[in-house]
Amino acid sequence: MSGLRQSARIMDAVIARQFDAYRQRNDGLGVSLGTVSAATLQGALADLAGSGLAYKDTLFVVERHDGLRFHTLHAYRVRKGQAVYVRNPQTGLSERSEPLKLDRLFSLPVDAFTPTRPFDAFRDDATGVDLTLVEASK
Repeated sequence: MSGLRQSARIMDAVIARQFDAYRQRNDGLGVSLGTVSAATLQGALADLAGSGLAYKDTLFVVERHDGLRFHTLHAYRVRKGQAVYVRNPQTGLSERSEPLKLDRLFSLPVDAFTPTRPFDAFRDDATGVDLTLVEASK
């Protein structure tokens, strides 16, 4: 039995994991925060902590495995943590700080997850031309 567990750990380490993160805006549209390569979900959340999240935001993280047929969608709500007092190195005074924390809402297996993105003046041209592409002139 221990051989099975060891081979499962090896396979888990071999399977590459990627985490695609999206922040839900107030109008319901999703803003991509990019792709994070990490060994665990907790490592990916630590990497995403400083990526422009604000109080009351909803964070969606899609955990992708190369060797699995489905992916896992995790949803988190950003909330303020318990207030702590930290010394400001510039003034020397204590200041109140409320660190942001993530509350897990749900996790579910999904086949695909791509939220509707907000309007982009460069990509959403009226003629259907993506102005972010660079084309070679003839």
